[in-house]
Amino acid sequence: MLTLTRDTKRLTIISVYLLLFFVLGTAGFIAFKPQPSCFDSKQNQNEENVDCGGICTLACVEEMIGNDLLVREITFIETNKGKYDIVARIFNPNNDIGAGSFSYVLSLKDDSGNEVARTSGLNFILPQETKSLLALNLESTQSPTKVVIELSNFEWQRLRGYQAKPELNIYSKRYMEKPDATVFGAVTATLVNDSVNDFRKVELKVILRDMKGNPLAANQSEMQTVTVGREQDIRIVFPEPFAGVVSSVEIEAEADIYDSDNFLKRYKIPKRGATNSRVDPSAL
Repeated sequence: MLTLTRDTKRLTIISVYLLLFFVLGTAGFIAFKPQPSCFDSKQNQNEENVDCGGICTLACVEEMIGNDLLVREITFIETNKGKYDIVARIFNPNNDIGAGSFSYVLSLKDDSGNEVARTSGLNFILPQETKSLLALNLESTQSPTKVVIELSNFEWQRLRGYQAKPELNIYSKRYMEKPDATVFGAVTATLVNDSVNDFRKVELKVILRDMKGNPLAANQSEMQTVTVGREQDIRIVFPEPFAGVVSSVEIEAEADIYDSDNFLKRYKIPKRGATNSRVDPSAL
């Protein structure tokens, strides 16, 4: 008859205890293991990303990285002794990605590269849009020789649905020199909102150019409550004299479609032969 030695018995007992401890430990871990959820900072269900999409009701925020904006033009105009305007034009090469917000800095510098004046601000840009940035009446005691632009802090977004470039069309542009005794010149035009949205505010930017395309003067203004289909008159004045002969007038009209407060009403796109009817935007 086979008998176990004392060491063999001891080893067998230890093995049984270890096996029992392992089985109980595994069962306890399974029993008390945290269940996957939409708040565990892990992508462990059918989520599209960590704790969003799929089974989770929270929509995933698409991380956007757009291509850099291109600077198409940057120059300055001396408007008066010691005062300068900056005209910059930038282009967004992205097909369907715009920036709901970005920061810009415009700086005037002298021959030595020293900054003699600067301005900064926030703006937005749509996909495939060319946009003007204007800085007016910057003061400097030293004469600048160049201007520099810095762009940063882009909040890239992919546009969807109603977020399309507004159709703000300009007609009958005209420049008049000395239209009355109070101003040196004035630009008149007609703005028609051919979009499907009424806008609370529309920004206007005007650049006057000579025959070679060089900027002679610039100004900007805004219009309130720009409704669909209505013709609205534009008049932007240039109080101070400037040198050169005006050959062309550029007017940019832009509505910030990234700002939900800028939308007043939305209209259904009419069928052929029908007229526009006003509807609640949430019903579309």
